[in-house]
Amino acid sequence: MDQYQNPEKSRPSGGLFPRIPGQNPWLDLVRALAILLVLLRHGVHLFPARPADDADMPFTWIFATNGWAGVDLFLVLSGFLITGGLIRLADKGGQIRPGTYLRNRALRIIPAYYAVLFLTAFGAFPFYAPDAEGMGWRIVYHLLFLQDYLPADINVAFWSLGVEEKFYLLAPFLVLLLLRLKNPAWQVLLLAGLMAISPLARTMHFLSLDPAPDYTQFFREMRSPFHACLEPLLTGVAIAFLRQRMNVRISPSAARQVFLGCLLMLAVWLSSHDFMARISLIDVTLQPFLLSVLFGTMVFAASCLDTASPPPGEVASRALARLSYTLYLVHVPLIPLALVMSAGQAGPDPARFWAFYLCLSVLGAVLIHIAVERPFLSMKQRLERGAAFRPGLPAKAAPLRKGM
Repeated sequence: MDQYQNPEKSRPSGGLFPRIPGQNPWLDLVRALAILLVLLRHGVHLFPARPADDADMPFTWIFATNGWAGVDLFLVLSGFLITGGLIRLADKGGQIRPGTYLRNRALRIIPAYYAVLFLTAFGAFPFYAPDAEGMGWRIVYHLLFLQDYLPADINVAFWSLGVEEKFYLLAPFLVLLLLRLKNPAWQVLLLAGLMAISPLARTMHFLSLDPAPDYTQFFREMRSPFHACLEPLLTGVAIAFLRQRMNVRISPSAARQVFLGCLLMLAVWLSSHDFMARISLIDVTLQPFLLSVLFGTMVFAASCLDTASPPPGEVASRALARLSYTLYLVHVPLIPLALVMSAGQAGPDPARFWAFYLCLSVLGAVLIHIAVERPFLSMKQRLERGAAFRPGLPAKAAPLRKGM
């Protein structure tokens, strides 16, 4: 999750989550929304006092149940930010060096992920105990980021990291290919062809099943695999090309209206019904595409607000955005502890559960950020500065600054 900013203007000041000159606070808001949706989803999904009948659910519960869509928003952001960084590097005359790029990705992603993976696997989170059977093999394939195709059964939230890592590996080659296709029509055709892979694969698999899959089977076979998640990633790629190669933008006032319109549409849509209560052909084909379009429009509007005044609650959204990765990593194994701490005679109290769950998640995220994530991000920035001013290399050939 790279920060969308001008690398030459990035000079963070003091504080845990300082404002970085040149960074777009509206994209921070988008990232904060994505992690909040994921936190809501897992909170209601794993809370034992879930309403027995979907018809009895209040709209707020339905909205939170559909919070899995936050992962799609993260994927659109990743496609946009990674592609945008690679395009900026190419436009400034720098080479896209796969080795340097992958080193930066590794320093951004792997240390915090491995730390939480081992803490989780070896029972460091109170009351959260993954099944010990076959743990050695499961750790191995999680280390290799294969948990999108194999069961993400150490921490279910880890599945999307397998998707993201495969995109990171392929992104430089895709961007280089798109840059060599000078004709925008060929670029559109290539992206459209790649984007069609996911709905076609999901549809063919769905039609081969009888009866229709339940959510567990759908998630395992048509939601978590990398090849089933291409629409949001490629939507982000397309938005980056629109913004940075074709210089397509709208005025800040129009962008603000589009952004707010997307938020309203998202709130109404996610509150309408439990999308995954019954898996239909629409859920398999059209729904992921429509979510990608909605989130892509939101990201596009936010990117056009880079010169606008910050959104309300900018400090809070900035903090959530900086913590979003570590929050994503630690929140699931902290849910059992929050349930125990909120327990009463009649079971867990919802208000206390949410208070403990959110506070514990933020505390755990801050600890991982300070102890693991931040030192490696500092190392990454030192390496980038060294590459930027190394004799014989143009100063502008430095790779992207910080991000996921």
